Amino acid sequence: MKKNIVFFIIVLLCVGWGSYSMIQTWKKETLWTPRISFYVPGFMFAKSKIEIKEPQNHKDIPLPQPNTPLYEEQSHYVFPNTPLSIIDADQPLEKELSALSKYKKNFQIDPHKKQIALVISHLGLNDEITNNVLSSLPEQITLAFSSNTPNLEEQLKSARAHGFETMLNLPIETNDFPNYDSGKNAIYSFQTDTQNKAVIQSILSRFLPITGFISQNASLMEEMPDFPNLIEENISSKGLIYLSSIPMEVKNNNVIDFDIQNNFYPEAFQSYLQKIKNLALQKGNAIAVFPPIPIVIETLAQWILENTSEEIEFVPVSTLFGET
Repeated sequence: MKKNIVFFIIVLLCVGWGSYSMIQTWKKETLWTPRISFYVPGFMFAKSKIEIKEPQNHKDIPLPQPNTPLYEEQSHYVFPNTPLSIIDADQPLEKELSALSKYKKNFQIDPHKKQIALVISHLGLNDEITNNVLSSLPEQITLAFSSNTPNLEEQLKSARAHGFETMLNLPIETNDFPNYDSGKNAIYSFQTDTQNKAVIQSILSRFLPITGFISQNASLMEEMPDFPNLIEENISSKGLIYLSSIPMEVKNNNVIDFDIQNNFYPEAFQSYLQKIKNLALQKGNAIAVFPPIPIVIETLAQWILENTSEEIEFVPVSTLFGET
């Protein structure tokens, strides 16, 4: 009998404690959930009570120090710039006007040397990157600016004042489309010839001192039957040069030999540069295009300094085209 009474009391205590815990849990929740936590009176396990500290003010938390950049603006690789006078672009490019003759950088090639033309592309969208290029690379390099560059005329003027020859990246459907979109005002395969012509004409209606256009990763578009006519009528006919992903049967065209967009760890990068040099020695010239990232800026400056020799010279792209 006594055992039954003790068992009944224990069961009663457990039921009461459990019910009380459920009530306490319910009170603490905004919405009731099936989660159950057992309430423990405060006098029990008092020493194990967790202290909750107020969050530290974020202004008092020291920020991590940035790593030392690979590129320093005042690098000892900086070449002196010979000022290139700005040719006044006081009128839109006319059909009878040779833009190449008007806007190319004056540079006399050495017939006894092999030529390498290097292009830094997609400039103008970031002021810091553009300024780094202008201050750190030799003026033999050609600079290609995005057609979407803010204050494009001023950016081109600044680049030419630093002695650089300037081009534009042609906004065009790339082989990565639709994963990569070239923007609203671009040349696309699904647009009519009239629409694509209007894209180029809208660019050339501005006062831009450029020698031509460059397209990258656009071989599928350039292989389309009507594309050469588009380039011939709207670019070549104005005396503008066109650097393409593949050889094209149009006037003032050269193909990009090396369009280097990734794998810039030291061993791979040095391999690229050696291949560029080997091709120039083999066929007489080579054209290579690079993005404006810090490791490229630093490495190219050093490479040009070390490889300008009796065999090799670095030249603006226009020197690889004849008079138009």
